[in-house]
Amino acid sequence: MKVVSQTEIQKMGGECSRFPVSCLIRDMLIESGILKPFKTIEVLDLTFGEGRFWGAIPQARVWGFDIRKLKWYKKPYVFFMESCENWKKHRNIIRNKFDLVVVDPPFTIYKQRREHYEDGGMLSMILNEGRKASEYFNVPLLVHFMWKCVPYGFKVVTERWFLGVTRYLNIRLPTWFGLLSPEVG
Repeated sequence: MKVVSQTEIQKMGGECSRFPVSCLIRDMLIESGILKPFKTIEVLDLTFGEGRFWGAIPQARVWGFDIRKLKWYKKPYVFFMESCENWKKHRNIIRNKFDLVVVDPPFTIYKQRREHYEDGGMLSMILNEGRKASEYFNVPLLVHFMWKCVPYGFKVVTERWFLGVTRYLNIRLPTWFGLLSPEVG
């Protein structure tokens, strides 16, 4: 298990100073052989948000889902402003060949957000849709969350604990990034 600090990544300069998480993901994808020079990768990001994951990965063509449109740091190739549960309803997604599925369930230390997870509702739904899409397209699943989350039937290919600096509290909160693959039965 590797621990990486946001400040270490930002010291590399360039896009890494602006998008440290994107550089972390880029390195994981290179290490696993998914990302290669001069090759476009097709990504189904079921929790697109602002697109920060993709700021330092220009060869990622991202198909994004989110329940609201935020200010984007990287514009998605295609965007669906709806729940990630709907990915399988779109023919252009079902007919496409993806290289990676991504889920980054929203989380916070504040009570109002945590209530959504206590019954397993939102977190379970997002992880389950990521699992289904990964299995459907037979591609790896990238998960980012507060703790290690490996869905049943998946194995860890590579993982990182990321020590980010919070915007307001100036403390380090470790979060987990895992690149997972479906286990062959």
